[in-house]
Amino acid sequence: MTSIWQLALGAALGAAALAAVQPGPVQAAAPARTYNLSKEERAALLPLQTAVRARDSAAAAAALPVARAGAKGADARYLYGTMLLRLGRDTNSRELQMEGTEAILVSGLAPQTELARYYGLLANLALDLNEMKKAENALSRLVELSPNDADALLLLGDLRSRQKRPAEAFALFERAIQLRTAANQPVPESWYKIALKTAFDAGLGPQTVKAGRALLAAYPSAENWRDVILDYRDVVKPPRDIEVDALRLLRAARALAGERDYEMLARLFNDAGLPVEANAVLQEGVEAQMVDAAKAPFSQLRTTAGARAAKEKRGLAAAEKAALAAASGAAALAVGDTHFGAGDFAKAATLYRAALEKGSVDTDMVNTRLAMALGLSGQAAEAQAVLQTVAGPRTDLASLLQVWLSQSARG
Repeated sequence: MTSIWQLALGAALGAAALAAVQPGPVQAAAPARTYNLSKEERAALLPLQTAVRARDSAAAAAALPVARAGAKGADARYLYGTMLLRLGRDTNSRELQMEGTEAILVSGLAPQTELARYYGLLANLALDLNEMKKAENALSRLVELSPNDADALLLLGDLRSRQKRPAEAFALFERAIQLRTAANQPVPESWYKIALKTAFDAGLGPQTVKAGRALLAAYPSAENWRDVILDYRDVVKPPRDIEVDALRLLRAARALAGERDYEMLARLFNDAGLPVEANAVLQEGVEAQMVDAAKAPFSQLRTTAGARAAKEKRGLAAAEKAALAAASGAAALAVGDTHFGAGDFAKAATLYRAALEKGSVDTDMVNTRLAMALGLSGQAAEAQAVLQTVAGPRTDLASLLQVWLSQSARG
């Protein structure tokens, strides 16, 4: 794990008090202060200082036990800590960096303005080394010192995640993102993704949807659309009719990633009684060179869906006439789905509206599909208004559709 905090301690150590060891007080060039070391402390620290400055790791390792035992006073502990921190960085040893940081903090001589950075570094190192108690203590102090530090909250969220406390972790990640956003500072994509992963891995449905929506609003890539929609499906486990519309959104967002996705959609649509849409998905996959039409199971699926789609299209005009004359809206909904699958979204919207007027249909389902049809036909504002009426189990999907429509409206 890469440290969030980068401590610029090289200059301070390079001009540390041991640069010229003499009896009595020793004046450091940076930071400008006097260090009081006893004769024994100077003797204990000098070999380590010499080795660290020379980047002689073997000599430094040999000098460490004496320096560790001899650094008794606050000034000596502070200087010992700066040396150890540099040695740890030079040798890529997190253990030495953590010991050095602890020594600096225990000395009580760390500048007040640097305390948060030192506690942040200590927490980061402790997390890397799986020293959870040390990490928790450091983070508690860090958040106390900097309650509005988004990086600190992110690190505490990481700790809560490791402690198997995902709801708390998610809340901290969310708060960190909110702080950055409120300050008009860029929020890294990875922050949104870690919030989403935390919620998804823990099976937290509402948080998964919330995190996914935030990720897509900020970083609406095809990859992110795919991840968010599939995470929603896998965590929320919606009924078949809502799953169909979620995967319609996956396709509308142009987020299909390969032959597995095309097969998944085509099979779902075919099984749901939407052969026209299943056939259209397979044809789209062939044209995108994502699907080999001769390869099983695509060939069989394409034959089955193709035959059913051709039959349905032949009878579409008669079915539409009968649906518009019917007393209930069920037939109009079915014909609207056929038009939707064929890519005639304006006609689909007309039939969905007829279904709503006639009634005896799931209003939230029809409004969801009407909104998608309107959005795909370039009527994003009208679609947004329709989605405002969607409630119940489709609310989560509607919220994702709102994001997609807002992006469609921006072009």
